[in-house]
Amino acid sequence: MKRFKLNKYIIILILIIVFHTTLNYIILSIDNTYMVYDESNAHMFSSQIFNIVKSNPINLFYYFMNDHSTYPPLMHFASIPYYALFGTSQDIAAFSNITFFIILIFATYGIGKNLFNDKVGILSALIVSFFPAIFAFSRVYMVDFPLASMVTLSWYFLLKTKKFTDTKYSLLFSISAGLGMLTKFTYFIYILPYFILLLPNIFSFFNKSSKKLDSKQKKARLFNLTLALTVGLSISSFWYFFNLKTMLLRILAVNKDFILTTHLDYNIWFILERFCFTLFMLLKQAGTFFFIIFLLSLIYAMFNLRKIKILYLLLWFLIPAFFLSVNTFWLFKRYTLPVLPAVAILISLFLFQTFQYIKNKFNLKEKKYCWEIFLGFLIFICLLSYFKTCFPVIYLDNTNEGSDIVEKMMNEGMLKPTIVTQTPNKIIALFNLSEPDRIIGIKEDILIIPHTPLLTEICNQMNKDCDQPFYDPFKKVRPPCFSMSLCITHGSNFCDKIKLDNISTMENYFKNADIIITKNKGAFGFEHVSYNKELMEQFVKPMLDLQKKYLVNFSLIQKSEPNPKDNYSSILVYKRLNNSGKS
Repeated sequence: MKRFKLNKYIIILILIIVFHTTLNYIILSIDNTYMVYDESNAHMFSSQIFNIVKSNPINLFYYFMNDHSTYPPLMHFASIPYYALFGTSQDIAAFSNITFFIILIFATYGIGKNLFNDKVGILSALIVSFFPAIFAFSRVYMVDFPLASMVTLSWYFLLKTKKFTDTKYSLLFSISAGLGMLTKFTYFIYILPYFILLLPNIFSFFNKSSKKLDSKQKKARLFNLTLALTVGLSISSFWYFFNLKTMLLRILAVNKDFILTTHLDYNIWFILERFCFTLFMLLKQAGTFFFIIFLLSLIYAMFNLRKIKILYLLLWFLIPAFFLSVNTFWLFKRYTLPVLPAVAILISLFLFQTFQYIKNKFNLKEKKYCWEIFLGFLIFICLLSYFKTCFPVIYLDNTNEGSDIVEKMMNEGMLKPTIVTQTPNKIIALFNLSEPDRIIGIKEDILIIPHTPLLTEICNQMNKDCDQPFYDPFKKVRPPCFSMSLCITHGSNFCDKIKLDNISTMENYFKNADIIITKNKGAFGFEHVSYNKELMEQFVKPMLDLQKKYLVNFSLIQKSEPNPKDNYSSILVYKRLNNSGKS
């Protein structure tokens, strides 16, 4: 009987995963920041899905028929085992990304090994795991990190299909592709390079004069390709069938508004500038040391373009970068996460070739442990950079309203743990000072006027537990908190209940409010729609006038410290006077 021998590189991969799992847990435990915007919405949707699965899984069908989330649900489903074991807190949601981290590490190792050798594979897995963008976004509950993992897994299976001549791996790719599309709809952009290189083989299916493959081989390849397409579409269709139209309309609306807001001068120089920006975003995403080596590896790759293995990696990076350059959306750094494994493999190949050259040049073939010393030195560099990047802890004072948190989470991920003194839960606790044991329930109406990350998250925290244990399509639940400013996010009216030309629809919220949260000066968070004069006249000005009219029926119960970043404005929390009943 053959004895099982554990590969030393698999042991290293396991140690890498244990290291990052432990540090992610420690950093998330120290950090007390709150999720905002997309991240908070993702947590809310994942909690809802967990409650549905726990209570009545059949209601998932109704949930997805009426889903209002921006992104598909794979990340939400992946959190369910963690919620079942550890609870549904925001920290646990972020920690659940470790599943995708494991996928990313093993898939990157597999690609490096499959294309070159196991030494390039282990270098690739090690380097990608210590890219600042990778470990920082592994602590952020947004779809971009899971997308990077699913793209990498798909590339591994694609390469193993051997241009769709292997049925087993064609089927595995189709499953990963379906799950990839259930992660984020931009998934296909990152695997497109493989199919571009596959086009000559696809055309050969229909070329009778082609002698590269016999008729049986052509049929087998065509069958595998069709199988992959069919299975992938079948897996992803259950969500897109109900939500594709809504998702596309929302994307077009936001994209159109972004163009109007920023007044883009769309030309070849605009594309070139964005492409260069995409390239140099790697300086922060990979770190200075690995960025310099990546530039050298690009030069090496350019001189070896005829090698299909290198061409795969180069196009995996370049084609998505080109797509990001020609689109008119915001160019967030997290959008390039799915190409970072290709960057890591190119760096690893260059380092391995350099190591081999030095070993041969100085006749070190007979020397033992040269590779182990080189690998150990690289691990030391990675660890040194990691701890320098992740510590010390950042402290934010009472004036912070979440803008710094948003900026870092959207562009850098959670590099360092951050401690804030002003949180949504502390403000929520103010609402019931006279009855500290009573939990805010469905009876209270909280109206929020300004648009800040902190105040928006108050609404999410209030609404996620508004007496709705699982999704019931026949039960209408009125959430206790309503944010006026979210109606006009990015200049579009997303609140169907409010008609901009009818002030009475807004006035009802002021009449029924128990709590009103506003500010005393500053821009009230409406900077993003100031260019839209019609919207300012029809929505913002009437809303502020209503606030002035109705605040006489409320008493001030809390005033925050002035915020120097917003004209020294303060958050004001008002509670309805006892002798002032609702209308």
